[in-house]
Amino acid sequence: MKNHLQFVITLFFCLHFYFTHAQELNTKMWQPDGPVRAIVQKDSTIYLAGDFTYVGPLNCQNGAIIDQPEGKPSKHSTLRINNIVLSSISDGKGGWYIGGLFTSVQGVSRKYVAHILANGQLDLTWNPNSNGRVDAIFVFNNIVYIGGIFTSVGGKVRSGLAALDATTA
Repeated sequence: MKNHLQFVITLFFCLHFYFTHAQELNTKMWQPDGPVRAIVQKDSTIYLAGDFTYVGPLNCQNGAIIDQPEGKPSKHSTLRINNIVLSSISDGKGGWYIGGLFTSVQGVSRKYVAHILANGQLDLTWNPNSNGRVDAIFVFNNIVYIGGIFTSVGGKVRSGLAALDATTA
C-alpha cells in the first residue's frame, strides 16, 4: 500500500509539471527607458503611458502608440507629453484620454488631462483645464470622469472629482 501511495504522489507531481506551461515573452516588443504607468489596448494598437523618454530607439516622451504584433512604436507615436502620464483610458474610437502631471502635449497647453485622437494627434477642441494632477480617468455614456488632486476644472470648483462631456469639455 505504501508503494502504491508513493507511486500516485510521484505520478501527480510529474503530470503537474508536464502540463504546466509558462507564459511566452514577446521579445520583439521595444522597451521604454522608464516606468510604464498605464496601458490601454484598442484592436491591434496599444497605448503606453508613464515616465519615460523613449521606447526602443524612438523619442516618445511619456507616451507611445505601439502597433501589434510587431511591438514597435507606430508612425504616430511622437506624442511629446512634457511630464508623467499617470492614467489613460480608451475613448472607444481608437483614441485615448490621458491624465497626469503634464501641462503640454505636442507643444500645446493641456493642463493635466488631454484627449489623443486615433491618428495620434492632440484633440484641439477638448480642453478641460484642470488646476492639478489627474490620477484616474473613467468613461461612461459620453461622460469622462476624472479624479485627482485638483480644486477646479474648466474654471469651476471641483474638488478631486469632475464629470466632463467627452466631446465639448
